[in-house]
Amino acid sequence: MELFEFTQILKELVDFYERKEPKQGTTELWFDKVKRIPSEPIRWMLQKIQDEHEAFPRNVPGALWGAFREWQQAYPERIDRKDYFDCPDCTDGLIWAKQIKNGIPYGYVFRCARCKQNNCQQYPMTRLDEIKADYEIRPKKGWPYTPKQGRTVKQLVAGIGGNHG
Repeated sequence: MELFEFTQILKELVDFYERKEPKQGTTELWFDKVKRIPSEPIRWMLQKIQDEHEAFPRNVPGALWGAFREWQQAYPERIDRKDYFDCPDCTDGLIWAKQIKNGIPYGYVFRCARCKQNNCQQYPMTRLDEIKADYEIRPKKGWPYTPKQGRTVKQLVAGIGGNHG
């Protein structure tokens, strides 16, 4: 779910229960707890909360997660199976790495052996295994592209005859 969707949920709940809107900091804290809920069941969840809670929920994230679990049970065929959690070693169950052999950089993708979130079947490794094997691990935010001999991407494209602006 996106922050805009969450703020719309809060606005509708606040209006329905005749409450004042929560502070911006509270909204951000609550959103951080529910941002992994997909957008598809939002209307269903909102209706469920309004039908079952006589007053504004004391624990809004808990009420949303409870309604989402009920939606999952009611519509198991609509569940998105890609529900990753935040692992400190990987991004969505994958670890991206590179290794330089004979002056040539090679890129690799490994399944994270720590969290095992991704179902790709080959090459499970941990960050520690990769560091021991002399791989350069891409940080979770990615690494900047550094072309050979300091050339820019435009220069590289121009060097192979491409006309890309």
